[in-house]
Amino acid sequence: MAAVAAVKRFGFLRPFVTIENIKSEITKLKALQPEIVVPAHGGPTTVQLLDETDKFYDVLLERVGKQIAQGKSLEEIKKNPDLPEYKSWTGGKSRLDTNIEAAYRALKK
Repeated sequence: MAAVAAVKRFGFLRPFVTIENIKSEITKLKALQPEIVVPAHGGPTTVQLLDETDKFYDVLLERVGKQIAQGKSLEEIKKNPDLPEYKSWTGGKSRLDTNIEAAYRALKK
């Protein structure tokens, strides 16, 4: 399994990585009922990390979908992604943009 979660940090999603695949990996990891989760970045934690990451992708898909329905382009969405609850996450705009691009691709299929 690829690194699917980091502590309050946006992952860098390459074009071949899909949110559907990430969510599937999270489901598989949660099914193992781990006591300890070792993230891609950050110290060991609990399954709460997987829950937070899964929720991030649900929120991202919902917000990007809403903006697509409003007729906004990918570039417009990247300029104002409407994700205030994730403002404290690290990784920077370039990483967040790769997540927005993945959500856009998933929703425009």
